[in-house]
Amino acid sequence: MGCRLTIRRLGLGAALLLAAVQTGCAGPEDGRRPDEVLSIVSAGLEGVDRYTFRARTLVRFDGIELEEESYEGEIAGHAVRMIRSLSDGSAKAADPAATPASRLAELAKREAEVEFAEKAPAGCVALRIKLSGETAAEDVRERLMRQFELAAKKAESGLADGSLQAADAAAAEAYRRAVADETARFKESLTRMLKDLQAETGVLVTIDRKTMLPLQLEETTVLRYEAGGRVRTEERVTRMMLGGFDGKPPAS
Repeated sequence: MGCRLTIRRLGLGAALLLAAVQTGCAGPEDGRRPDEVLSIVSAGLEGVDRYTFRARTLVRFDGIELEEESYEGEIAGHAVRMIRSLSDGSAKAADPAATPASRLAELAKREAEVEFAEKAPAGCVALRIKLSGETAAEDVRERLMRQFELAAKKAESGLADGSLQAADAAAAEAYRRAVADETARFKESLTRMLKDLQAETGVLVTIDRKTMLPLQLEETTVLRYEAGGRVRTEERVTRMMLGGFDGKPPAS
């Protein structure tokens, strides 16, 4: 069967994807450009009905490691079925744009530098993607504002405080006003910080040659911004593993 895939839904880049899977396993030796391979991989993952992923993020602030977060998710019927924190067991806000498929689609449409990595695990090909300058800054701005909007909606709905539903009307209204005021202040502060943000992002995508589906995304983003009268440096490193394509168990 080779690299032929069962695609239940054809999205952006479908013609390119079909050409790739019907003629063999795409790779550097096939003469395709790295950005073409990225488009194939992005469209291929978008066409998979079901898969799982697990991620771990480390955050360093001015060189000091501050935060570590792990989470897992499941895609079923091309939609987010579940995203759960492994750090505290809580459910995360289901952001469809934060899935591996959506992230690859974002990278594929950006003006990014894409090249083949010199080394890759056996049976795989790897791509290095680099975003710099205003392209990287805009990518970060969009993602941070999207996360902020999700958090704000969660707070407004009362999900941030389980006792809200049991509170009387006056207390509930006071809570909503406090949330609205705090949200407005935070958004103003975030907007100022993001205005002069500098960023650089590098992503290493490891791809199975047989299926042309991604097995791992490792993303490093370095941010520089002004806060509290000082220029701050923040580094975020996320490693995401994918498996369980179309309900099949992940390879051991």
